[in-house]
Amino acid sequence: MISPNRRYRVFFAVVLAAIVVPVAAQLASGCSDITLLSGAGPIANSTLPVVIIGAEPSTIPGVLSEGLSELSGQINGVNLQLTTSIPASGPYITVQFASTTSAATGTQIKEFNTDGSFKRSTISINTGLVNQAACNGLCFDPNAAGYKAAVKSTVQHEVLHTLRLNDSNMANLMGPFLGKNNVNNANSNLSCVIQRGKDLTTPATPPPTC
Repeated sequence: MISPNRRYRVFFAVVLAAIVVPVAAQLASGCSDITLLSGAGPIANSTLPVVIIGAEPSTIPGVLSEGLSELSGQINGVNLQLTTSIPASGPYITVQFASTTSAATGTQIKEFNTDGSFKRSTISINTGLVNQAACNGLCFDPNAAGYKAAVKSTVQHEVLHTLRLNDSNMANLMGPFLGKNNVNNANSNLSCVIQRGKDLTTPATPPPTC
């Protein structure tokens, strides 16, 4: 189990819940500590529908499409296709934005078919003005600077969990949520994370045979 001083705590039942608690030490730059989560992910080079349930916050329109477009096709060739209806068959992701008094910025529940293949992922992003005192100021705040960027990076964080990337203890979007609107870990370091994901999911080239 991941240490509680993280943005996320992982439960065996494949529930990834955002836990926002302070981390005192400054994060090291980079993303080399990211590993792959166990369990199957979406099929390589497939198109994965991402279904929005309800609507995005009116103050940050386009945050979901922007976040997905930056990730689409980057990890294991999986293309992310934003849609408003759940497909009749095949794997998919749902994303819902909601207000809450919880200290969690986002949660993910990943489900598998009986044969162990990926079935679906349910993501909830808690974007409302929550009780700042309850989470020591480590929450989203629509009235503070950096709100949209923090929401987008959290969406990407959860989607990357679906694509099997694990949490990080370094300064990147897979790292912990630090400060109101993640002000103390605001650099998503997306290019590093994407390259790390490619390195982890690209099959090794076998040595030439004589």
